[in-house]
Amino acid sequence: MSDIKAAVAYLQEYMNTYSQQHSYEAYRAETLIDDVLYGLGVALDKKYKYAQGYDEFKKVLRAHLEAE
Repeated sequence: MSDIKAAVAYLQEYMNTYSQQHSYEAYRAETLIDDVLYGLGVALDKKYKYAQGYDEFKKVLRAHLEAE
């Protein structure tokens, strides 16, 4: 399986289980944004797992957005 195909499969599974979280309906929009970005980061590379990994992914994401 290609890296992109694997990333998409992971992200689909991640989002498909999101509604199983307790009280997710009460989350703020910012929480959903952070959760989706976290899932995207982990889908792309497992090194972006957990708080420290997510902080690293946000740096990559910021650099990507600034480059456009």
